[in-house]
Amino acid sequence: MAELKTGLRGLLANPMLYVALQRLMGTDKECRSFVETYIKPSPGDSVLDVGCGPAELLRYMPDDLTYVGFDPNPAYIERARMTFGDRGTFFAKYYERSDVERLPSFDIAVLSAVLHHMNNEEAQHLFGLLRQSLKPGGRVVTL
Repeated sequence: MAELKTGLRGLLANPMLYVALQRLMGTDKECRSFVETYIKPSPGDSVLDVGCGPAELLRYMPDDLTYVGFDPNPAYIERARMTFGDRGTFFAKYYERSDVERLPSFDIAVLSAVLHHMNNEEAQHLFGLLRQSLKPGGRVVTL
């Protein structure tokens, strides 16, 4: 069973396979619904997406917002850059304290399919960073 998980995880590290599998599973509707129902970005908002993967959520957001995505998989980030160009700013790294200090504050922070990869201490640390990253009245949206 561990070999299957490792093999599948290895395959899903490839952004083309990941996106193809997501589309095959019909997640386009779920992504659109997640954005429209829970994230609810408005034109002019600034959105921080931690664990953005290939940034497919950006596909369902208004064109005139500021989007910043972080993911530790460089292949996912390269796919996001190729797909969305200058619609977003993408970083192939974990979100860290230095990022909080150098980036402007955000209206919305998104954690989509991220928390299950973290232990409690890591999640608590990340939420602390997000608290510092948000504008007054800003919010965190998780899935």
